[in-house]
Amino acid sequence: MAIDQVARTLIIEALAMLRKTDLPKRWSYSRETRQPGGQTSRSFSTEPDFSLHLGLILEKLGAFENFRVQLTTDDNYRAVQRELSNDQKEKFWTRPKNLAFAIIGDHLKHHPTLYPKAALIDEIVSNFSYCIANGVLGVRIVSPLEGFSSSARSVQVDDGLLITKLTPNKFLKLFPIKSVEQAMEHQTWGHLIEFSAEHPITNVPHDEINRKADFKKLVHALRLLKPGKIAAPYSMWLPLKPGFINAQRGRRYSAFKNPILRPEYRLLPKEANILRTIYAAMGNEFPRAVSIAADRIDVSVERRTKEDEFIDHIIALEALFGDTNNATGSISYKIALRASMLMHNDKLSRERTFSKLKRVIGIRGKVVHGATTLSAMRQNDQELAFWLGVFARHAVTEILLHYPDYAEATADEHILSLVRP
Repeated sequence: MAIDQVARTLIIEALAMLRKTDLPKRWSYSRETRQPGGQTSRSFSTEPDFSLHLGLILEKLGAFENFRVQLTTDDNYRAVQRELSNDQKEKFWTRPKNLAFAIIGDHLKHHPTLYPKAALIDEIVSNFSYCIANGVLGVRIVSPLEGFSSSARSVQVDDGLLITKLTPNKFLKLFPIKSVEQAMEHQTWGHLIEFSAEHPITNVPHDEINRKADFKKLVHALRLLKPGKIAAPYSMWLPLKPGFINAQRGRRYSAFKNPILRPEYRLLPKEANILRTIYAAMGNEFPRAVSIAADRIDVSVERRTKEDEFIDHIIALEALFGDTNNATGSISYKIALRASMLMHNDKLSRERTFSKLKRVIGIRGKVVHGATTLSAMRQNDQELAFWLGVFARHAVTEILLHYPDYAEATADEHILSLVRP
């Protein structure tokens, strides 16, 4: 009997057994409402935990024994098992019970029905047989992008890594929400970060199983590209397709704590190329000044007050254009001069930026010492504070992309090159 036949029989028998059993319940979110101040209001409902009960009955099924025997005598399966250590066998879930649970349980977690259509069973069986015959597993990791919006249905960022639109249908498959209407209430989850890849079971790159660092790097690149609060609150490891062997299971949570109450970050399709360029450049080691500035831009998004965010932007510019040797002279003048000269090529733009920076750095002292708040300032000063965030991002990305060996002397050398005869 072939692998696909015993797998099909196992799925049908397991689902039939589950339909006859009183299933234990699990708690699941049916509604989540975010309120000002970071408070979250949730209501709960219960639903059957199919996958939990499946683990209890699986080895008692006659179809499972046939599945186990067929699997352990299959040449392709045995060849893979010989190359794996015991730790890898546990990590990649390649034991018969693990694989049986994968082709049934993984589906039930995200499609809680005991009456799947025949076409879905065919797809599960076909994909599982493909994995065994070729010794491969499929990694699929998704994370909601909170606060993000775009007219683009998808943006390819890197090989296997993309941002995709989160449709109501996809939302219902991934998250425990009961209806399309409730799915649409989560307006800050309009898009997902997704990573998908297929690997030989015996040669899975560690950094491509755990893509959490790449998701964080992508959010960092988005934050550098333009202003707006944005975060990837958590990630989920899923099978690449129904029936695929998977390398990881469960949710991994990020450190981002502050809820984003509305989508205010909008990525334009024409900005996709610069996003990819920034993301690629962030794989390199930053000069110290650029690293400090980029980190300040990144953390500024998570600040609760505009004043703290404003100060982060000032510190970013100080890291790039200030003095590290405590040289004499006005620091605000030096920052304004270096930044305006390095960032622009024409006289008018330099003069405008120099004037704005001198003025905005002057505002810094009032904010730091508590003399005023940004909201209490004149409209022109509030607009100038917002402009500072845009300019700080522009400065970091320009230096990141065009001055790989940037140091404090870089800006001064550039200025000298312009005035030398």
